[in-house]
Amino acid sequence: MQHVLFELLENAGLLKGTSINIDKIARAKRSELIDIAQQSAELTSTSSVANVGSIFSHTASLSLGGSPTPCRGQECRMKMVRELIQFAAFYSDRVFINNNLSRFADVYSDSPLDEARCGLHDELEIMATMRPLIEEGLIVPVTPTTGLCYHCLGKRAMPDSERRRFDRALRRFTKRYAVETKVSLECDTDGCFGLHTVGDSELVEHGSAHRYSDRLKTLVESEPQLASRLKNKREIILPKALRKKWEVDDDMAHELFDDVGFEMAISQCLKTSIVTSRPIHVEILNDFVRNAELNRRNFLIQQHLTCILPFLNNISAHEVLELRNGEADSFICFRQAFAKAVDEHIKAKSGNLTEQDAEAIFREVIEPELARLNRKVASASKSVFRKSRAGIVGWAAAISAGFYFGFVESSLVAAAKALGLTKVAADLTAGLLESKGEDVIRDENMYFLWKVRHRAERG
Repeated sequence: MQHVLFELLENAGLLKGTSINIDKIARAKRSELIDIAQQSAELTSTSSVANVGSIFSHTASLSLGGSPTPCRGQECRMKMVRELIQFAAFYSDRVFINNNLSRFADVYSDSPLDEARCGLHDELEIMATMRPLIEEGLIVPVTPTTGLCYHCLGKRAMPDSERRRFDRALRRFTKRYAVETKVSLECDTDGCFGLHTVGDSELVEHGSAHRYSDRLKTLVESEPQLASRLKNKREIILPKALRKKWEVDDDMAHELFDDVGFEMAISQCLKTSIVTSRPIHVEILNDFVRNAELNRRNFLIQQHLTCILPFLNNISAHEVLELRNGEADSFICFRQAFAKAVDEHIKAKSGNLTEQDAEAIFREVIEPELARLNRKVASASKSVFRKSRAGIVGWAAAISAGFYFGFVESSLVAAAKALGLTKVAADLTAGLLESKGEDVIRDENMYFLWKVRHRAERG
């Protein structure tokens, strides 16, 4: 079923299926870009979205939902989106993400037109990648119906008693940025000013970030000595006094809490748990959201899903969705057992969960269980094979009788004549062995996962 966002984009001639109309974007007027952003916000407002409370319904962080925060690089944004797609297809009932198109109304108003057009193209590329899961209802873009920044929106979603603690947490991270990061002021050959921040990847995405702003030009011009030094060196360490005066560390902390605020507000509004790609979010959220173990579980599964289940790299999200739809009851049983297995592991460990934890879950829980199911299937298949060792005459009678009673298609009879009964008998035996082998494990909790692995290995 086509989602309303894609109806909007296709009616505007910007998108067809997953193909982006580059020529249309190149000719788009600023007013058209703003109109698309505003209409998309109206179509995806949180007031129009309903959700049944479930621990398998999630709100994704801005970055995991493909936002240009904290990294604006399109390659990085697409990587996050692909991780979210895999998580949603394999584990979630629904994942609510920010409708990034709606946030671009202001960007389209203020940016140079060519930059605004490029920004729209990048958003469409991300949306086209997510389209199958959006239309399946597993990923749901939403737009908060408020003019507040997401940091303030998150505060509003909290009880009054906790808002002061939230503010104290913000101030604590402002100090951490001031102490634990190094900020340089840059000026390129075109006269554009930027800030280069270096620090631990917990605070600074990728350990290094560049930010450019027209506001910086005014700030630099108000400091003649600084402007002179920068003209000679092109890059200088920004003095602590100016970092404070220019509110550099406040801005970085505010951006971090924007993401956290969005997660908190939407999860409160739609009764979801939270999934994020950043450990620092889990640390902050656990101080305010009363489901610390659930936050840790979601983070481990999302961040290290292919370590827990290495064979997922060999199967597409589309194939997983096919299996989900075909084995709905088995999927629900599997997911409960899978979540329980992860919970049992993380309850025994405090602190951050790592790739090693994910690998341990696969090695100690998942792999032995799949091996047990393989043995059961093999044993059942051997039993069926022993019972089905009829001669050619027996197979001829079976095929003839099957055709007479309508159980065997005429194409199979034609194949029997063309290839000889032995070939057809072998094919029938193989199909029979596989189906009967699966039957003995169909009620097992990990049957769905066994099926996924089987499909991945065959692919």
